[in-house]
Amino acid sequence: MATYLLSDLHGDLSHFKKMQKKIDYSSGIDSMIIIGDVLDRGKEHLKLLNYLRKDPSVEVLKGNHELFAQMYLENRLDPGLWTKWGGKRTLQEIERLSTAKKADLLEYIRGLKYYKWIRTAYGKTLLTHAGFYLDTCVELSDGTIDVLQSLKKGMEKDEFQCLVSNDIHNVAAGVRRRFDRFIICGHVPTMGLNEDGSNRIYHSTKYMCIDSGAGHRDVGGVLSCYRVEDEEEFYV
Repeated sequence: MATYLLSDLHGDLSHFKKMQKKIDYSSGIDSMIIIGDVLDRGKEHLKLLNYLRKDPSVEVLKGNHELFAQMYLENRLDPGLWTKWGGKRTLQEIERLSTAKKADLLEYIRGLKYYKWIRTAYGKTLLTHAGFYLDTCVELSDGTIDVLQSLKKGMEKDEFQCLVSNDIHNVAAGVRRRFDRFIICGHVPTMGLNEDGSNRIYHSTKYMCIDSGAGHRDVGGVLSCYRVEDEEEFYV
């Protein structure tokens, strides 16, 4: 039994299936957690999402692109703006759905969790899409930062800003060292984080980013997968 972590699939069902084959994934035996952004930028958004929904061994966390779809279905997001953010094909797919299926999709997205705790080589680890939102940082009496309470406060204050935040990559290393738990996130392609510009998983103080740019193959991005038990990394 193995636990696999992926993020930012961005409508690429073909490469996701190739990854499942590469890691020899077995539903019912292995488990898989997608840390947000299944939708947008690719070609098969709802088909990919439905494929994931049918597998009881897969859990999807909410990313900003799922939030965009939710906001659109709630009439809170202008279609032109969503198109600018990479949602053109997803929007088109949604508009082909029946009213009942739109309601089902909205209910599903609303029910997605923002985070999950798992045990990794780094101890008790928080999985969440964007990682950290500095505006709602919660400091404890000993000076450490409670990452879960910071996340919850951020979601309550401003779900949108919390899910689009890049703060975890931009705050001083001294701030990150005060995190009370390790974080694994996605959201920002690692080609812009690694000093050598590579698309490998990014490792830094108190956090790791596993968005290797599957939604940006035109500039060298790939889909990555991290196996928790032995820290093996896979790429397709």
